[in-house]
Amino acid sequence: MAKGKRVLIILLSMVSATVVLLIVLTLPVLLRQAAASEGLLADYSAATRPFDYQPESNAAPLYQRAIELYVDRPETIRTNGSPWDMDSTELEAFRKWLEANAACHKSFMLASQKPYCWFDRHNESGKLRDMDFNPDLTGLKRLAELVASQAKIRAFDRDPQTAFALLLDLRRTGGHLMGNHETWIHQLVGLAVSNLCYSTAFDIVQNMNLSADTLAAFQQKLTHAVNTSPQYISYTEGELLFNRESIHEVFTDNENGSGKVIPSQLKEQLGETIFGHDSVSYPQACWIALWHPDKRQTLQTLDKIAAYVNSACRETPWQLRQKGTGMSEEILKLAGKNRCLQRLDIIAMLHRIQHQQIACAGALVTTVAVLRYRADKGEFPVSLGELTRAGYLDAAPQDPYTNDSLIYRTTDSDFILYSVGADFNDDGGNHVGWSSDRPGDYVFWPIQNER
Repeated sequence: MAKGKRVLIILLSMVSATVVLLIVLTLPVLLRQAAASEGLLADYSAATRPFDYQPESNAAPLYQRAIELYVDRPETIRTNGSPWDMDSTELEAFRKWLEANAACHKSFMLASQKPYCWFDRHNESGKLRDMDFNPDLTGLKRLAELVASQAKIRAFDRDPQTAFALLLDLRRTGGHLMGNHETWIHQLVGLAVSNLCYSTAFDIVQNMNLSADTLAAFQQKLTHAVNTSPQYISYTEGELLFNRESIHEVFTDNENGSGKVIPSQLKEQLGETIFGHDSVSYPQACWIALWHPDKRQTLQTLDKIAAYVNSACRETPWQLRQKGTGMSEEILKLAGKNRCLQRLDIIAMLHRIQHQQIACAGALVTTVAVLRYRADKGEFPVSLGELTRAGYLDAAPQDPYTNDSLIYRTTDSDFILYSVGADFNDDGGNHVGWSSDRPGDYVFWPIQNER
């Protein structure tokens, strides 16, 4: 009995010692507070402003004016509706909606001709986290859909030249967002706007029997646009400033820069799930704060990740795979145990989308070249090699998921053009989109129903 009491006393002592130790370790963590810091909005504005800035060369005020003038699409008109698929009632409503947006469309077109787009960001707090980009980006997406609709109706009315000119303007708008040095979300929207250019052009060439001259003129201009502005993502200074401000708020500060993680701030920043990443509870945040790399180490690692992304962004998924890695894996490797930086692996998603859109642009140029060839010769070329040898195409389009070109074959009455897709395997043109969850390819032509 006495022995049992001694064991109990020893166990209680050990538990008490453990509790005291935990208190000693965690109390300083729980009491951590961030030093008051100024926001980086002024630095952000300076970093994103073009070095040769001239107000008359800035597209932003014209885009903002167009957003203000925009008339909402009636619910009776399908968002991705094509005039070739509309009945007379829907087509009439479609035309009226486009007419109501004439002034909006004019302002948008003027904006697309400007060399750059710079939004003069400001707010009362001076902090980037308090900026609301949604009005600009949502507005620009609506304007892009409007212009794509204008292009469709022009083509439907037998004016494909104007339709294609509108789509090239649309791609320039995508380039404005890709090149304005702001954030990942701006680049993502820029890629989406450019993709709308490509998908609308595919819709037009599918529904119209265009002359060789019309196709040649569009191919020449599109090829020039793609070659001079390929629209690669980059880790911009604006995005870096966002990340740095976020780090300043999560860490304590001191004179030598070796601040420690503040659990409450870490929980707040990781509190919402984003792109599949899990949130953390407050006890989890406290535990993370015990061993997390300090502020200086975090900022140094951030710079390493940015340098890696900018060096690797032009490598295709296939090229990275040949190295036995991928962008997500490399970013997570650099981040290590740094929870503040692990979520930057979402950049890999933009990397994939970027190369998929580059492939889409190449597929569109190739499709137009194939249709030109048929218009001239009455039959499809037997291969992409024949198409290039005959001078209809400068070079075969690269597949980002192989070390070769997109796959082209003739069929009984048409042709098929596709990428092997994110599973890196040729599945014979079985279209599943860009998904890597199941075997299949991405078919550009014939047009797939969900595009």
